[in-house]
Amino acid sequence: MHGDNPITCFARNLRANLSIGKLNYSIDNREGYTLYLTSDFFDEYVDTKGERIDVSCDDITSIQNKINEILNEQFKIVIANNQKVSKKNLKAFQKKYPSLEAFVTEDSIIGDKNIVNEREIIQSAIDEKSRIEKKFWNQIDKSPINEEDERFSDSDECHKLLNSSLHIYVKHRESVLKRLHSLIQKFDKNGESKPELESTVHELFINRGTTLSDSSNINHLHNLWILDDKFTTFSNNFKAKSTKSGQALSDVYIWADDPEKTKQILIFELKSTTKAHNAGDKEEGMIAQVKRYAQDFYNNPEKVINWKVETQRVQYTGIILARKTDIDKELSSNNVSRGYYQIPFLEDSWYGDDDFSINNSPKNKIPIRIELYSFEDIYNLAKSRNDVFFRLLKREFEFLEDDN
Repeated sequence: MHGDNPITCFARNLRANLSIGKLNYSIDNREGYTLYLTSDFFDEYVDTKGERIDVSCDDITSIQNKINEILNEQFKIVIANNQKVSKKNLKAFQKKYPSLEAFVTEDSIIGDKNIVNEREIIQSAIDEKSRIEKKFWNQIDKSPINEEDERFSDSDECHKLLNSSLHIYVKHRESVLKRLHSLIQKFDKNGESKPELESTVHELFINRGTTLSDSSNINHLHNLWILDDKFTTFSNNFKAKSTKSGQALSDVYIWADDPEKTKQILIFELKSTTKAHNAGDKEEGMIAQVKRYAQDFYNNPEKVINWKVETQRVQYTGIILARKTDIDKELSSNNVSRGYYQIPFLEDSWYGDDDFSINNSPKNKIPIRIELYSFEDIYNLAKSRNDVFFRLLKREFEFLEDDN
């Protein structure tokens, strides 16, 4: 028996159909049964041909309720076992799809006589989420907002929807940080050295050749939030450009061009998690490379990022992300003239107020703040910033496991 099982009706010892509706009993059972129903009541209301039983809708409802009562008792062990399977399926669903968990009613699933499989639970959650999301957009786009809209914005349904979106984004961040952690590990599981290309690291932060100029449909294109959460989204006043492989430019440029605010340019240089090719290089080390990029921008900003600006009024910042061993090698080399100081709350990251020359003149200097971050520090810093969300998800999973 599976799902709705039809009940065949008899009147005066002959098979007959109800004039209104049908009777059935719903259950999943490994054993098969054929269900028949006969009664003096049917005998009284059957037509002269014995083919049609003329009873009212209320009568059919009463009969159906009595059938359910009797057969539920008959199959109570089967129902209890089915509910155990449904509960197990629900727990599996909650672990796999935490962003959908809030959109199912546990009592209705576990209380069903039939086995509710994972596919059915997912579809039920999707349908409910779609209903609430449709209601959310219909309410949020209204103008002016009335009292009913305000109540919905503070309702449990609205909170479920917002938490669902947060679940997905937090899980995305967690997976990105796991990927970063795997890149900065020196050895694989077998203890073999694990070299990583600079391009692999670059693609994790932001796709090569990508230019981000507004906040529409771009958040998934970059993971610059690893560096700082202020780079999570971009607006028309805060932009980013990722250069293509082989260009004589820095890896990423981030700049602000709001006429009402101080203009800034941030030059972000990514190195290999294994070994930077120019750490401590006498010809041009990592710091000198960033200063050269700043000089190139100063002399011709439009060529670099197609930005018209008075470069003498720009605040310059350079960020280098490299292995801590490469940072140590860079700072201990003879070609670093200025003093660099350890960032107090980090272990292997440093900062310094430096400058770069313009027109190849030692007298014409432009200040630039340069920060050198180790991959290990950036990973731990990003993990710490997001830990409040990760712990929230972890607590939910632990609750589900304990409850199971």
